[in-house]
Amino acid sequence: AHSADTRTKMMEESSGNDGHIEMGLSSFSGMKPMQISNTYDPDTGWTGKMIGRIDKRLWIVASALVFTVLVTGSIISSASEPSNEKKISLPDQLWKNKDTVQFECPIEFIEEAKNYDKANFDVSYVKETNELFAQNLTHFLENFRTEGFDNWGHPYEYIKNKSYHWKSNMFPPELNDGDSIFESACGIGLNLYMTLEILNEVKGLNNLVVYGNEYLDVSADKANLVFDNAAPFGSKKGVICAADSTDLSFVPPNAFDLVYTGYLSPILDPIKVGYNSTEKNYKVYESLCKQTDWKSKKLNQLGQMMQEDFYGKWVGEMVRIAKPGKAVIVEQVSVPFCDNYYDWGGVAREWWAPAVKKYNWDVDPDSFVMEKDLIFRNRYHVFMRKNAH
Repeated sequence: AHSADTRTKMMEESSGNDGHIEMGLSSFSGMKPMQISNTYDPDTGWTGKMIGRIDKRLWIVASALVFTVLVTGSIISSASEPSNEKKISLPDQLWKNKDTVQFECPIEFIEEAKNYDKANFDVSYVKETNELFAQNLTHFLENFRTEGFDNWGHPYEYIKNKSYHWKSNMFPPELNDGDSIFESACGIGLNLYMTLEILNEVKGLNNLVVYGNEYLDVSADKANLVFDNAAPFGSKKGVICAADSTDLSFVPPNAFDLVYTGYLSPILDPIKVGYNSTEKNYKVYESLCKQTDWKSKKLNQLGQMMQEDFYGKWVGEMVRIAKPGKAVIVEQVSVPFCDNYYDWGGVAREWWAPAVKKYNWDVDPDSFVMEKDLIFRNRYHVFMRKNAH
């Protein structure tokens, strides 16, 4: 699913120097050619003199027969078994479960994501991710529970505790052992890891097959690293791609038993104020929210409409790839910026039901369940169900 360079980089990074995590292919060393001499060969126990006494013609015939058997066996073996390359390019689960979803990751993005802010993302996500994995995977796995991650400002255990009520009530009834789960914008994979942990604690679920996408290459690489080497509770990694959440066209429709996102990251500058500083941009938006003239109101309406269209497209992709009748969950939804200056902007609770028709989501409009988030002020979670056709 990744380029050759990315796969190589992942294998090098995960090998480490401490011997705890090992990856790579076992290889067969080339056979040492027998040397005919008068000295004892420890591999065969024969001497050159003994070989020399064998009739040349018999030696030629015997050699030809051995060669034929070896070549024939190699051809049969190659025809009956998948190659090593295929075995490492797809997870083991794909060879055991014919119903596992298979797809290839996009090679590159067609265009930059609308919610991508390089200055903000480089500091908030890229730098933090590199710091978390500064040593090796083993060190990360030993310490991540007490570290902040993915710009949440709180450690894993705190987030898990505050998320437990929502996740433990909404996720377990929707899944069974062996089901598939896809996280849109999965970051470095710890929200997905946390979700699997809670599913096991509440319902004893094992062997889930996990998929996802993440816009930042560095985060997607780390998510792959974690789930390739330390997937919890017998879970298997399907495919995790570097990709834009508003364009999952490479993922087949009606594919997963549950689709969710841990945070739908909004557009930080919808009307293109254009400062290189996020803080300066938000001062302009705060000023617009407080103005009462028609121009400021119009700009606010335009910005909010663009935000809502962005959400509509993102959620639409999540609905498309979920199986009919299955759950689609959006966590950590922010309210519109003018309703909460302390957050990044988002959509109101009242927006969701009319959005089903407006954006042509294949969702039951009566299935919505919402709950207040316990971590961030004025955020909330949303559950919906795709129509069962």
